[in-house]
Amino acid sequence: DIDADTNVSDLTTARQQLVAIGRAINCNVKLLIMDEPTSSLSQDDTDNLFKIIKKLNQEGISIIFISHKLNEVLEISDRITVLRDGRIVGTFLKEELDSTKIISHMTGSKITETIFKHNKSDKLLLELQNLSKRGNYKDISFKLYANEILGITGLLGSGKTELALSIFGMTRPDSGKIIFEGRQISITSPSQAKQIGIAYISEDRQRESLILIQPVSINIIITIINFVLNKLKLLSNNKINNTAASWIEKLKIKVPFSSVLVNKLSGGNQQRVALAKWLSTNPKVLILDNPTSGIDVAAKSEIYKILHDLAGKGMGIILISPEFKEIMENTNRVLVMRRGKIVHEFETSKTTKEEIIEKSINAHHTISYGGKI
Repeated sequence: DIDADTNVSDLTTARQQLVAIGRAINCNVKLLIMDEPTSSLSQDDTDNLFKIIKKLNQEGISIIFISHKLNEVLEISDRITVLRDGRIVGTFLKEELDSTKIISHMTGSKITETIFKHNKSDKLLLELQNLSKRGNYKDISFKLYANEILGITGLLGSGKTELALSIFGMTRPDSGKIIFEGRQISITSPSQAKQIGIAYISEDRQRESLILIQPVSINIIITIINFVLNKLKLLSNNKINNTAASWIEKLKIKVPFSSVLVNKLSGGNQQRVALAKWLSTNPKVLILDNPTSGIDVAAKSEIYKILHDLAGKGMGIILISPEFKEIMENTNRVLVMRRGKIVHEFETSKTTKEEIIEKSINAHHTISYGGKI
């Protein structure tokens, strides 16, 4: 459903990925290498891609499928090669492995998955009332509390990213109310959102959240320039380096020194830099859009621990993700969006992944605020 006349630069990251996949498939190749092809795709789009991959394979085309999503690797592959620190650990038949064994080979150790267990407080941070933007989302209403991680999921085109952009002031809704700490506000820019206490990390960290050709230190302090000036109102290298060093230590960013360019870092460490950049503003609400896209299993686990800790200290977090397992293990509640509307709200502890998937794909009705289907 992508208009062929639309500029690719105007498409969302997920739709750009679909275009890139389509272009590669149409090149009449004998070997097709796909590097993280599903990183921004919904489950429905991933399923369709896998059907195409299997058809191409039946036609004699060999495919190298590179991914951190272990369930997908196990589903689509005949053989699996595992890398660690730039070296091949081994090549195995699919039948010889499961997720636990792959993780062990990837990391050299066993990773314990942590399930989010904090209870939300009664302190209301953010409330949306009937927020609408023509062509993007309609009648969106929900509440976000302190100590809570609220999940938002849905298929590609469901409106979840567009909603986040409006909350952060990058686009303006046509109607409805945004209420922050009991006061109705109109957010007209990201700068204003930052001042209010709202931070947002884009799904495309390399193009929108980070300046890749700048050092780690500059990326971390770019949102708090006024706090790293000296008495002459000039940038203070000491303040910059001390601030960067503090966040590098807090978030365990694996980097030899803060002057390293961000484009030299792994995806997981880039995401930690993006987190440091916005956590340095001391936000009360943090919105993350597909934050573990293209990140390995070990790095994902560390990102989740950071988010759990932040929520435990009173922050309200909105986690937008197309990965249902991620949503299930890291949220208190989850809102399912479809075609720009919220079609269901679940308490995560009282639902299953299958129920969330069913509502994402087959929901035909919408709920009024606080109601049920």
